Amino acid sequence: MAKFKKIDSKNVVIKNDDRGSLIKLLNLKKKKDKIIKEVYITTVLKNKIKGWNMHKKHTTNIFLVHGSIFLYLMNKKKYCKVIDSKFSKIIKIKPNIKFAFKGISKESFIISMSTGIYDKNEIQKFDFNSF
Repeated sequence: MAKFKKIDSKNVVIKNDDRGSLIKLLNLKKKKDKIIKEVYITTVLKNKIKGWNMHKKHTTNIFLVHGSIFLYLMNKKKYCKVIDSKFSKIIKIKPNIKFAFKGISKESFIISMSTGIYDKNEIQKFDFNSF
């Protein structure tokens, strides 16, 4: 599939020691980071699809904490990428891009950080078969 020009990602800071690790996802001192207004964790089960939504105004930043997924994105181009928990980047999904997740692992955990508060009128839903 074609490269998706409107999607960008940023590295996260990971600190490891003998007790475990710490992952810094957000730094509000950085002017490039828009203010996050809502954060939630979503899970997706193996072979299940969640999403296929498009936000009209909000940017969604996602980070896969555990598991592996197919990430589907579409504006004029289609894009699919396998992401596992070793992929240590936050993926920024800008407005007007359709997106969905399909579980590869038994259960995958995704942190989603939005620049807007949930509003059912701001989201457009699609049938995944349109991909």
